[in-house]
Amino acid sequence: MKIQEIKISQEVLALKAEMIGLRRHFHQYPELGNKEVKTGKYIAGYLKKLGLDVKENIAKTGVIGLLKGNYAGKTILYRADMDALEIDEKNNVEYKSKHTGIVHMCGHDAHMAIALITAKLFSAQKNKLRGNIKFVFQPSEELIPGGAKAMIEEGVMKNPKVGGALGLHVWQDLAVGKVGIKPGPLFASIDLVSLRVIGKGGHGAMPQYTVDPIMISAHIITSLQALITREIDPLQSSVLTFGQIHAGTACNIIPEESFLQGSLRCFNPEIRKYAAKRITEISKGIADAFDGRCEVDIARGHPTVNNDPEFTSIVLQAARETVPNDNISNDCNNMGSEDMAYFLNKAPGCLFLLGTSNKEKGLTSKHHSPRFNIDEDALPIGAEIVRKTILKFLNLQ
Repeated sequence: MKIQEIKISQEVLALKAEMIGLRRHFHQYPELGNKEVKTGKYIAGYLKKLGLDVKENIAKTGVIGLLKGNYAGKTILYRADMDALEIDEKNNVEYKSKHTGIVHMCGHDAHMAIALITAKLFSAQKNKLRGNIKFVFQPSEELIPGGAKAMIEEGVMKNPKVGGALGLHVWQDLAVGKVGIKPGPLFASIDLVSLRVIGKGGHGAMPQYTVDPIMISAHIITSLQALITREIDPLQSSVLTFGQIHAGTACNIIPEESFLQGSLRCFNPEIRKYAAKRITEISKGIADAFDGRCEVDIARGHPTVNNDPEFTSIVLQAARETVPNDNISNDCNNMGSEDMAYFLNKAPGCLFLLGTSNKEKGLTSKHHSPRFNIDEDALPIGAEIVRKTILKFLNLQ
């Protein structure tokens, strides 16, 4: 894409280098969920220098920066998440993570940088600003139940009351210069499924004297996939993935127990409820059929991210004023999960996707990959769309 096709204000472009510097700082010094202590202090210090009313240690390590305009009006919440992932970075870049085994491989470093620069932009025009902007830096997005829910419980949506919520997520499925904006469901709900299969251990050469929990687990896994493909409407997307199975100590010993853990993702809340019920029934029934037992625990995680149509139309208008219309996709919903959903359940709002991949630069690795990296030319595009959306929302009466 030609750069002249993208319309970014001079005030945003003037801060591009600083935005990249902030992103690289956070990338070099990542912290895990609920442990973002130094990250939170850095953010709080930056916001205080801008003159914002800052509250720290919200939901353990979260930060809120309130920018009050000179004129009365609505309040918009802009959210950025802060936590990193337990991954060894494989990128050979000058800003490589300095914390072994911890790295920002989901783009939260970029989210924080865009949010801080947005705060800087608006703090410079506070005298002209109508209403208020709450900059929310949220801990623990990668964990269940996540930091958004806890921040809401500690009053982030109040004093002043939030009338709209906005967030973005950098997105490697979209090339730099493109954005994904969609009303309605964007990200799926997620529930954590834990199964403990209890059998009777013994010698591997004499299975007749045992109840094999590994064999039972295999039947449970395959049968639960049949639940997804045969009991749930194929037009109602659902995904059940088991990412962990632990059992046994040696090849010739049938163990007493096996442990399985996975995730259930749905868009439809009724299907989410039904699937959880059937996972429990099927898992226990199969274990019982083989004279074993299965203990089932399904921990409810984030709900579906639902973008409010009216608010999303504001974001779409801001995007159309920034990038060519052909670069805006509404075919961008997916089975990932995001606890921005909790904010959107409390106030109308939108989470949109910011394209960050670039084949020419070799920046194509997906989220949570050890080689994930973004094209930083996307940062001012994101900041510009956010800036325009906030202005449009606050000036609407």
